[in-house]
Amino acid sequence: MNVYGKTVLAAIVASTLVLVGCTKGSSPLAPEPLPAVSTPVATTISATLPVINKFTGQPVNGWSVTGAVAATNVAGSVKVNDKPGSLMTIAAANYLPFDTLWGVSGRTQFDMFELRYGNTVEKVRQAIYGSNNGANGTLLNPGIRPLVKIKNGSEVVIIASGIAELDAVASAGATIFSGKSGNRAYVAQTVPAGAVKATLMIDPSITSAMATGRMATDSEGNTTEIRIKVQSLDVLKQKWAITAMVHELYHGKGLSHHDGDGIMGMSWNLFPDLTLDEVDDVAILTALNVGTNEVYNDRGVAKTSSTLNVSSASKLAPNEVMCALNAPVIIK
Repeated sequence: MNVYGKTVLAAIVASTLVLVGCTKGSSPLAPEPLPAVSTPVATTISATLPVINKFTGQPVNGWSVTGAVAATNVAGSVKVNDKPGSLMTIAAANYLPFDTLWGVSGRTQFDMFELRYGNTVEKVRQAIYGSNNGANGTLLNPGIRPLVKIKNGSEVVIIASGIAELDAVASAGATIFSGKSGNRAYVAQTVPAGAVKATLMIDPSITSAMATGRMATDSEGNTTEIRIKVQSLDVLKQKWAITAMVHELYHGKGLSHHDGDGIMGMSWNLFPDLTLDEVDDVAILTALNVGTNEVYNDRGVAKTSSTLNVSSASKLAPNEVMCALNAPVIIK
């Protein structure tokens, strides 16, 4: 036991003896004061880390740093000497800005996402985080939310209905979705452990749209269930029925609506599959953790239970994400 420990123990014993031996009219002895505890002064962490294009693995040129103390460019790398937990932002033309807390993550480099094929910061905010900014505003999404997605590598199993028309559309949509999503999808009668359950069903009670999709997540933000409904069998005969199926599966994947062209854009029914910039959105989505609330955020999982949805085997959460489709535009 160290000196500090002996002093504390002595003080506790002395106090106890006084209380036990105290009688009416006696004068208890004052306990020994505890030693003062000093507060350590925060130290700085100094390191030099390269700035790397996450897609190509090559160095990023022309970057700048804000927020960090003594951040300098050393042969293309960022040299920082600052207190751990200090917020710093790295920016470069045609890249998503990168926001991080210095010295917290134990990183060896700064990864930045290049904006390719016409992608923009605002479109990524819409597609990945549900931002309702942009030309169509609230028509697109309810607003910024923490990132949700299907776990990387998880399968999506669409429950076979036994109705030929339904299962044909489900199978075709699953094949397209499997091609670029990074998650295998297929039609089967049972859902194995760890897979996402999906259903395609007919619901004549739908009156505001021809097709709807409802997605639910667990408390962490991982998609657990995707439920797609169509108004009637006649809807399945429409040319855009398979595209609608794929659109809803990508909502389950984690993509929201956006202003641009593509299967998740306003002109969704003109695109049978992801556009190139939407493929980039999926790549960014795949690389990020659920729960983060900015496109460039790596500050750990920011869980926001009030905006995440929890599903059960029998009933989807009442506040789950919902999308309603009607040819030829998205209806919210």
